[in-house]
Amino acid sequence: MNRPKLQALSNEELAELFKQFSFKQADSEMRNDSRTYNRCFDRLKDISTELRQRGFDARRALVPLLDCPRDAGRLSDVAQCRYNAAWELLAVEPDRARATLKAIATSVTQYQMALARGTLERLDNGTFTPT
Repeated sequence: MNRPKLQALSNEELAELFKQFSFKQADSEMRNDSRTYNRCFDRLKDISTELRQRGFDARRALVPLLDCPRDAGRLSDVAQCRYNAAWELLAVEPDRARATLKAIATSVTQYQMALARGTLERLDNGTFTPT
């Protein structure tokens, strides 16, 4: 999806698109499809950039994704969605985002668990500052 189309979407529509690309990203990681994974990463970055340009309130449209329901997809899809949302919300909703990362860090989804643990470690040692 190109940039002008993102600008035409509501915050809620962007959050739904963020969820869909997070699910696709998790699926591509499971299939070892780095090309699709990277394409999803780029799309997620574009969505995040659009929300950031709209301000903190717009970014809060991702808050419901911190509790992405398990019936929304496979466990890895849900964990990836929750991780991506938490990462994006660290500057806006730090306590909620950190709590989500801690929950993922002790989950059963190996890939997302590693991502969450790494993010928490970088937050704790000061090598990562959310913006």
